[in-house]
Amino acid sequence: MPVAVITDGTMIPARVLYSPRSRIAALVHFTDGTAFDTLGFSASWFNPFLAPSFSAFAAGVSLSIYIYWGWDVTLTMNEETKDPERTPGRAATLTVGIIFVLYILVSVAALMFSGVGTGELGLGNEEIQGNVFAALAGPVMGPFAILMSLAVLSSSAASLQSTFVGPARTMLSMGHYKAFPQRFAAISPRFKSPGFATVIAGVVAWAFYAVMRVLSTDVLTDTILTLGIMICFYYGVTAFACVWSSCSHRLWAASSSP
Repeated sequence: MPVAVITDGTMIPARVLYSPRSRIAALVHFTDGTAFDTLGFSASWFNPFLAPSFSAFAAGVSLSIYIYWGWDVTLTMNEETKDPERTPGRAATLTVGIIFVLYILVSVAALMFSGVGTGELGLGNEEIQGNVFAALAGPVMGPFAILMSLAVLSSSAASLQSTFVGPARTMLSMGHYKAFPQRFAAISPRFKSPGFATVIAGVVAWAFYAVMRVLSTDVLTDTILTLGIMICFYYGVTAFACVWSSCSHRLWAASSSP
């Protein structure tokens, strides 16, 4: 997944390295002087005003929102969890915190190890930007490079899961109210979840990503950017609704008190 990191006025499309071992190994290489192109940490990397253009800034925000997309899936499963009034909210908050720390640490570690140059392993090298995982796995992790492939594989499965879990619950609701065929409202007697809707949503999501990947990577990239804008919109609406609901509740409580 791409992460837009700003450094020296340039938007660098770094790739997230999911394995904790890779983050530690990259920082170890930096501290002992064996990194490919040592780059000292700078707070300016996170300064949005150093973006070379507004289009680069907008693309970075859209991509960043897209890679965070998925934490809200926990909220769509509140009816299937224990203590539904507390567990989903706590899970969502914990997930946001974990992925924020994970992505920041990984991005910083990659920059400090590889630098932003156009050398063999530099993050500015266009030849490896399509698959930074393969390029950095060996130099960073050595004999444990296979863990990178396993991490990417598990991340891909998690991304697919976050894509179809939410829509499956939406189709369940639509099936219940006859907007979709009644079959979509079926609940698995074993897992107590919308079995048929989950299978359909999973197949559609997998087919979409696979077909777009085979036909054109440009189409897939444009789709991701477009989805990022849509996600920004409904996240913003959700945040506004939360504030509105909270303020309305407090005003009602204040007006009702003697």
